[in-house]
Amino acid sequence: MRTPPKLPTDTLLQIVENVTPDDIVNFTISCKYINTLAKTYLKVYKQRIKTYHNVVLWGCYRHPEEERPLLLVQDILQDRKIAYYAKSRGQVLWL
Repeated sequence: MRTPPKLPTDTLLQIVENVTPDDIVNFTISCKYINTLAKTYLKVYKQRIKTYHNVVLWGCYRHPEEERPLLLVQDILQDRKIAYYAKSRGQVLWL
């Protein structure tokens, strides 16, 4: 059985907070202790994947619920980590 990492909890939380979205799931399943610490971040990850994973770059009046580019930019300005989640047709958007 693996023992929890011998780092302070604050340090581990900073590490978890800075893991990229593509790696967070694999990182948190590497250790039960880290998984327990990262539950909040996993919830945020799942919500952001749902919201930002498929971004429509040009709007359509028939699909008003789709994300618009300016709303995406506004969200990224409020939290820069959202940029990691935005994808269009499987490609990362670089704004």
